[in-house]
Amino acid sequence: MSGKFRKRVANLPVIGPVIRRGYRGLKHLYIDTLNDPLSLRPQRTSKSSRKSINAVTVVRVAQPTGLLRRTPIYDGYATFSTPDIAAQTDAFLQALGAQIPVILFPSDRGNLVHIGVMDHDIRTVTSTLAASLSTTISWQDTDDDSTAFFSKIISGLRRHRRLSVALKWPGGIAVRVVLTAYHEKELKDDTRNDRNVFLRHIHGEGRDTMRTPGLHLVETLFSGPPAGMGRTPVDVVYTWVNHEDPDWQVLYAAAKGTPAPDATLAHEGEGEGEEADASSLARFTSRNELLYSIRSVEQYIPWVRRIYVLTNCAPPAWLEPDDHVIWVRHDEIMAPRHLPTFSSHGIESYLHKIPDLAENFIYLNDDMFVNEYLPRSFFFADNDMPNANLEDYGVVNGHPDEASPDYLNAARNGATLLQETFGVYPTRLHKHTPYALKRSMLDTLEATFPDAFEATRSAPFRSITDISVTSFLFHHFCYLSGRGTQVGYRAKILKNTATNIKGEFNRMVEGSGCRAFCINDGIDSHLDDAWNAEVPRYLARRFPIPARHEVSIDPDLPATCDDLTTQT
Repeated sequence: MSGKFRKRVANLPVIGPVIRRGYRGLKHLYIDTLNDPLSLRPQRTSKSSRKSINAVTVVRVAQPTGLLRRTPIYDGYATFSTPDIAAQTDAFLQALGAQIPVILFPSDRGNLVHIGVMDHDIRTVTSTLAASLSTTISWQDTDDDSTAFFSKIISGLRRHRRLSVALKWPGGIAVRVVLTAYHEKELKDDTRNDRNVFLRHIHGEGRDTMRTPGLHLVETLFSGPPAGMGRTPVDVVYTWVNHEDPDWQVLYAAAKGTPAPDATLAHEGEGEGEEADASSLARFTSRNELLYSIRSVEQYIPWVRRIYVLTNCAPPAWLEPDDHVIWVRHDEIMAPRHLPTFSSHGIESYLHKIPDLAENFIYLNDDMFVNEYLPRSFFFADNDMPNANLEDYGVVNGHPDEASPDYLNAARNGATLLQETFGVYPTRLHKHTPYALKRSMLDTLEATFPDAFEATRSAPFRSITDISVTSFLFHHFCYLSGRGTQVGYRAKILKNTATNIKGEFNRMVEGSGCRAFCINDGIDSHLDDAWNAEVPRYLARRFPIPARHEVSIDPDLPATCDDLTTQT
């Protein structure tokens, strides 16, 4: 197609963009979804797969996974769930860099590698990746198979082309390799990935870089790190309690005014009704949810720096705290006059007092779980503003009263404070999902509303005078003061009141579109035998890979990385 003719056609209304993109599609490579688990034989594009913007090849990898542990490579350009997978990926990149010039782009998503190569080097990428996986990989060029002519035209009509392969390790860990291809000419179709926010064209001295074999970090092409790299560290904080801890039982019984803790624990909360929900044992029952929640964090958001557990209980038998999972007791950060406390509202008002905690952190209850790979931008924008995942509807209205749930009264109190400060009365709760928080903003909140913080901390159980700092007040205060943003993503709460508990659990799988979920206990749920049996059974099946800080207390579970390798 001559330049003059192409220019005239491109300027035609409506039909011009369609023809132009179709022409580009004939020149591009494409990858189809793979059904064969061990090879990448080219396959026809099905009608369902054409609905996707990017066709992704899936390869099942036989190599051992290793234990979960955050492992960054190349100064955090990519972060992986296990050291073994990080080492295997690094070996592939090193072998590739020894042959051709490769740009390594930073990723704010765990278990993802984004590289850029020249168009004529794609076959080298293919062969090197195939050799590292000990399998066959075939990325098909559109010129090689005329039988798929019309499929290629349809594929070319879509914007945002990129080559991508998902490597599936045992246990459910998937590593995504994304490839951007560059041409020598500076045309709009120079790149096969229009969504590369770091670099679409390579100009000037960058061309010399792409003629020199080796791994080139993208920031070497500029004067410094590009925007959007997300270099600010992010920590995770849990609050946790273990109803079987004997010291906790004594404190709990004394706070409740019951003389015999053992008898109290036998049927605590049974038949007490909603008004006793604040002190019901259902709120403090542990089924090792923390174990599986930490596994979900290590697997799906491995880019976090450290994990803190705030508690007034001893570490569980399965956990060996280290420099990555840090145990913090209430009396280390809370004022003596506020102890002991069994109020989640009071405990949450102290999170920002944890020593050495990052400015940006994500707060989870131990019954919250990450369900798929989430980038840092889900929680914090590129300018470090925290993102709020609010409910789609508003439920906060009226005045606090004893007949209302504790969380609603706390939100009402917070909404009143915000109305007095900003002239606005927020009505939407934060979804029961991980909360993105900032230490400095929590300090500001405490300085702005000192009386409300003191009243919340002084109540040993949830009270009608509480404020809910992390699940309501923080996010609305940030947003109304121009220091926070709002995002929305799908999450779900699972309760024992569901008509089909097993069915609800079975739908909580990676790829279901539900980013996070909560297995929520409420009034007397600790007395539901079916619920008590199904929760640990499901969690063990959903998050099977142990983390490095775990100590095996079950002879059937691996205790070391070597044991896990043998079993795999």
